[in-house]
Amino acid sequence: MNKRYLIEQCNRLKAIDKDENLLHNHQNDQWWLDHNEGHGFVLDMLVEYINDKEFLKKKELIKLLNREIRKASSIIKELDIKYSYFKNDEDMTPEDSYTYSYSDGICCEIMLLKDIIKRKRYISKNAYIPNKWV
Repeated sequence: MNKRYLIEQCNRLKAIDKDENLLHNHQNDQWWLDHNEGHGFVLDMLVEYINDKEFLKKKELIKLLNREIRKASSIIKELDIKYSYFKNDEDMTPEDSYTYSYSDGICCEIMLLKDIIKRKRYISKNAYIPNKWV
């Protein structure tokens, strides 16, 4: 696995998240801002891991990502149980809402990165055009 390729894909994903955050800031949508913060955590963790390794193996990367997605999924599952799978339209506490959306962002970004590592997806630099949301 090529280090430069993965780091470039992570940089492109960070640029997309940064642009999306402009929209979510403009709309005061805290859920999506917390969600994208989860994306940032995964991207930073992966770039740090890549930079620490001399050689990259797909299996090692997938293992690392699977470990993180298991942690985030268990947090989401706990909150789903706590709020009865949202059958009663209960409002979450701000802390639980943050934790839920942050963990959801982690799961979301990991699934995308696993597809990138397996070469099933590719983030092209021409695929995303930044917008002026204001």
